[in-house]
Amino acid sequence: MSIKISDIYGKPIFSGEGQQVGTVRDVIIDMEEGKAVRLTTEEMSRLSKEEVRTTLKDKSILYDRVRTVGDIVLLKGSSRVGRSSRETRSSENTGSGSFGSFMSR
Repeated sequence: MSIKISDIYGKPIFSGEGQQVGTVRDVIIDMEEGKAVRLTTEEMSRLSKEEVRTTLKDKSILYDRVRTVGDIVLLKGSSRVGRSSRETRSSENTGSGSFGSFMSR
């Protein structure tokens, strides 16, 4: 699916079951791959490093979990905001992922 990032901001996010789980406040981009990898429900530009970690853990959604983007962002299945502890450990331990450079500021 191809969409301008600016068109995603402010869109409500719904689970596949029809429950609103948040609103898109920021989009994390993998600059090497040139694609979105995560949506956050909190704007991250003014957050401290620790607040960024918390936001990525508790207030974000992997873009792979997005089914479609139209008037709303529709997720696959009963997706919820936040990551599993396995995702969190993997990203923080390797420093990889699209937010690795953001975290090193």
